[in-house]
Amino acid sequence: MKWLWLGVAAAAGLAAGCGAASSGGNTAPPADAVKVNVEASNWKWTIDKTTFKVGQPIDFRVRATEGAHGFSIAGTNINQTVAQGQDPVDVVWKPDKPGTYTIQCDVYCGTGHGSMQTQITVTP
Repeated sequence: MKWLWLGVAAAAGLAAGCGAASSGGNTAPPADAVKVNVEASNWKWTIDKTTFKVGQPIDFRVRATEGAHGFSIAGTNINQTVAQGQDPVDVVWKPDKPGTYTIQCDVYCGTGHGSMQTQITVTP
């Protein structure tokens, strides 16, 4: 079991670098970005703001309090892995059209993984 956990932790660490440039994980957020705290825990997202405006950069400050999770926004190139104990990761997104978007976990995190979703709204 120890080796399995080490393998999962190593994979999460490697995956954290994948897509970081497109998600903003390694760049400083713009000064005018709306700051949003996001917490990933077992099978749920806790987010402190869910309505945004088109064209306004959003700085999602993503952290995991339990396990490893993948913060992704369906239909976009946003995809960032976060793991318990890791510092929060800045994921910057500038929505270019209004709509309802689904934040989902894209790293298998257990039996409730399929229901680990929440929605945000982008208004004109």
